[in-house]
Amino acid sequence: MTLVNPTSSIYPAYTYYSYVWTATSSSAKLSFFFRHDPGGWMLDDVKVYHATTQLISNGGFETGDLTDWAYSGSCNVYDGVAFYDPSYAKSGNYYYYDRCAKSGDTISQKFSTVPGDIYVISFWMTNYDCCGKTEIANVTIT
Repeated sequence: MTLVNPTSSIYPAYTYYSYVWTATSSSAKLSFFFRHDPGGWMLDDVKVYHATTQLISNGGFETGDLTDWAYSGSCNVYDGVAFYDPSYAKSGNYYYYDRCAKSGDTISQKFSTVPGDIYVISFWMTNYDCCGKTEIANVTIT
């Protein structure tokens, strides 16, 4: 599954995304690549279900950091972070806020899968300070 530049709501409205995916190996990696000149992307409530089992840890970023997520990239000043502001979060107190400009950064998380089984991937995303020159959000599962 690859989602390139999804149509997203403009903050404060979040857009809900949900996809059905079939595993092809014994593990998978869900990745979010962001770049936004000059605003930012807001991501919350990331989930991957295998039947009734939730496989993503810290999908709401409620630990206050990127625990269980791998971060890569370099944005010079504004690396993506778990950000505290209950009034901006889709739920809870935290969300992932990414203001990476001029390059891009990625957060990802690996999880075990059963080849041939079906998984449901979902998340909420919004575009803060919409409609600048460059707004990129790529979501992939490999």
